[in-house]
Amino acid sequence: MRLTMMIGAAVLAVFFAVGNNFDYRYAGVLAGLSSIVNGLLLSKSLTLKSTPSFSQKEKILDQVFKRLQADKFRYLLKLTEGNTPATHTTLTTKDQLWDSLFYLLQGKMEISKGDKLFTPKPMAFIGEVGCFLHLAASATTIVE
Repeated sequence: MRLTMMIGAAVLAVFFAVGNNFDYRYAGVLAGLSSIVNGLLLSKSLTLKSTPSFSQKEKILDQVFKRLQADKFRYLLKLTEGNTPATHTTLTTKDQLWDSLFYLLQGKMEISKGDKLFTPKPMAFIGEVGCFLHLAASATTIVE
């Protein structure tokens, strides 16, 4: 982006050095083109996430949260911790407090709430209400 501004300024200086034959309409056209190019470069750099440098975990999260802007996505990456719990691990226990929010990327888990048993599909949040409101778990969640 700086390079296009420097090139535009250099071209403008050359035209200005030509003297009286300089048509100021060229300056307007150059300034307009420079603004358009800079706007395109800036918008692209703010909205794109360069996934080639992402780890496997980050690539999966990028697919899950693809609507997030790049800065919010990077902030989310700083907050998250990925792990794969062992089979039959209890993530939440009914009526107990916990401080984590779970997101099922793949695999299977069972949620028991009273006498009902649920099996969420992948790409689902688990325990988000209790986590955000600091409430005890309303169900027991076990990794299958």
